[in-house]
Amino acid sequence: MLTIHTLTALNFKIMVSMFDFHVPLLESFALAMGGNLLNFLPLNTALAFRSLYLKKVYGVKFVEFGLGTVIILLTGSIAAGILGIAGFCYLSFTAENPSLGLLLLFILFFLGPFGVLGLAWIYSNRRGERDLIHGEGHTWFARLYSSLIDSINLVATKPKILFKLFAVSMASGVLFGVKFWLISESLGYPANFFSGLVLQSTYRVLSFITIMPAGAIGLKEAVIGFGTKGLGGDVMSGVMISAVHRVINIAWIVLCGSTSLVFLGRRLAQKSSAYSEDHSSIQS
Repeated sequence: MLTIHTLTALNFKIMVSMFDFHVPLLESFALAMGGNLLNFLPLNTALAFRSLYLKKVYGVKFVEFGLGTVIILLTGSIAAGILGIAGFCYLSFTAENPSLGLLLLFILFFLGPFGVLGLAWIYSNRRGERDLIHGEGHTWFARLYSSLIDSINLVATKPKILFKLFAVSMASGVLFGVKFWLISESLGYPANFFSGLVLQSTYRVLSFITIMPAGAIGLKEAVIGFGTKGLGGDVMSGVMISAVHRVINIAWIVLCGSTSLVFLGRRLAQKSSAYSEDHSSIQS
């Protein structure tokens, strides 16, 4: 669990570095875990919390954080597609006959991000429209659109960072697959490493649901149930696997997330105190 969440923190740290901000790994870990705890509130509160924190402490723009989050989702989707297709192919060759619906889902995971990035590149090169936006009478939406174009162009100049995000997503996906495999084995369900890869790739569906009930209650169980059904098992097996995963995850998140929120609260207080002192010295 520690390794998986550390990789999540590393992904977050790399994402922020795209825009030339340096966030220490410990602070990135606190943001990841504190946000995970807040996700038990409705409407994915973690995104708002992380963006506001980075804006307050480091000056990261909301549009930069938003684009970085999208890039993480896209690189993670490509990684999930590759791992899912690999697991599906192995299981097919071993005569386990997984559902073709799973394969179509993984192909969508793999190809979808390239379409999104392609459209972003096309729009980022529409100079005429961009110049018009920078002209007189532009609206807040036009300013946001212009900032998004600038951010996309910036990301396009840093392929090494995109590769790092992809590599971390691949490593995280493999560890998630191992976790699902071990949980399945502990419950007595027939499984192997490759079926674990298929389940973790199916689980990636939840990454694209930004508005969900507290803790995605019911959604995780449904998604893993779909995955086990596609592997030839039954839905209840998936529900049990997801339930054990949820218990382990909640225990870890409550322990580390509450500590992380205390740490981040003190960090914000220090930042506010330093700002007040600087403001007082300027006035005097």
